[in-house]
Amino acid sequence: MATFKDGIFGPASGSVGNVILSHRNGKPYIRSKPDKIHNPQTPRQLASRKKLSLMSAMLSTFKPFIRAGFTELPKGLSTRDVAYSANSKRVFTGEYPDINIDYSKVLVSGGTLTSASGAGVALDGNILKFTWDSVPQPGKPSGDHDMAMVLVYHDKIDSVEYSLRAAERRSGQFELEIPQNMASLPDSLHTWISFTSADGRRTSDSEYLQVS
Repeated sequence: MATFKDGIFGPASGSVGNVILSHRNGKPYIRSKPDKIHNPQTPRQLASRKKLSLMSAMLSTFKPFIRAGFTELPKGLSTRDVAYSANSKRVFTGEYPDINIDYSKVLVSGGTLTSASGAGVALDGNILKFTWDSVPQPGKPSGDHDMAMVLVYHDKIDSVEYSLRAAERRSGQFELEIPQNMASLPDSLHTWISFTSADGRRTSDSEYLQVS
C-alpha cells in the first residue's frame, strides 16, 4: 500500500498494484514490480542440470590431464572452457533421468599436433601396454620428440591413472602399471592417448582406446 506524507501530491512511498512509488534525494520515482522469479523443474531444465553436473564432475576428475591436453587456447578462454566446448555436444547418451557419459566420445586433449595412428592397448596382469605407429601419417605437424600422454579411468571406482610424458612418439610403445583394483575389473577401464610437443605448447586430439 502506498502512503503520502504531505498530502496526495506530496512525497509518496509504497506500492499500488504492480507500481512501486518511492522518493529519493528529494525526487519522486515510480517503477513497476519485477516479475516473480520462477524455477520450473521442466524435463529440459532437469536434463541440462544433470548434464552440467556430469560434465563438471568429469572435468574435475580429469583436471591435471586436461590442463596439459588443452594448451592451444583461443584468447579469453580457459582450459575448462575449451574442454567443455569440445565435449558438451558429443558425449551424452540417454534421456533424463537416465543420462550418462559415453566415454568413447570424450576428448581429453585437443590441438593441431598429429594424433596417434595405429594405436592400441592391452592389459597384461596389472600392466597396460600402449602401442602406436612410431612414424605418424602425414598431415598435421609432428616430431620424433613429441611425447605420448596416456590417461586411464575406471568408472566403477572413479579412479584415474595417467602419464603426461609417457614416451617419445618414435618409441611406439609405453607400459603403465595400474592398481590391482582397477585391473581386476577391466570392462570398466577407459583409456586415451594423445601427444604433446617437446616444449608442451602444442597437443593433439586424443584417441580413445578399448582395452583388449
